[in-house]
Amino acid sequence: MGYTQKIRRRSRLFVAKYWLRRAHQERDEAQWRTAAALYQRALTWDETRPGAWVQYGNMLREIDQLPQALEAYQRALALSPDDAEVHFQLGQIREKLGDPATALWSFQRALALAPKHERAAAGFARVKPLARRAQAPQPSADVEFAFEDAELI
Repeated sequence: MGYTQKIRRRSRLFVAKYWLRRAHQERDEAQWRTAAALYQRALTWDETRPGAWVQYGNMLREIDQLPQALEAYQRALALSPDDAEVHFQLGQIREKLGDPATALWSFQRALALAPKHERAAAGFARVKPLARRAQAPQPSADVEFAFEDAELI
């Protein structure tokens, strides 16, 4: 990497850190929408920070932009596949999106990486019964109708 490239890289990191500090301040003041916009701005300068992607996802979750939050957590996972917190956040968002089976897998992965992760253990316990019900085969309407007709005969 040449000198000019190093200067550009350092400049980008400096600008990203500035926007991250601003985003953290807004997050700490519960200004979720503003914080989300600032995290997004920071990530345009430096996309390589898994923690920033998680925080961005958290802010999106707070303002009920759940599909976008899922995408942010997935970006964090791509950068840090062995991070228990990222798997935990994915489990939470998948649970909120109504996907208990995938949420269960995410909580399991978080616990495999950090066995004492209490929030992941609680999430796992919460979605385990839901995931079982979601996987149970449901009779189709045609089958139910056939049984109703059979009882009439």
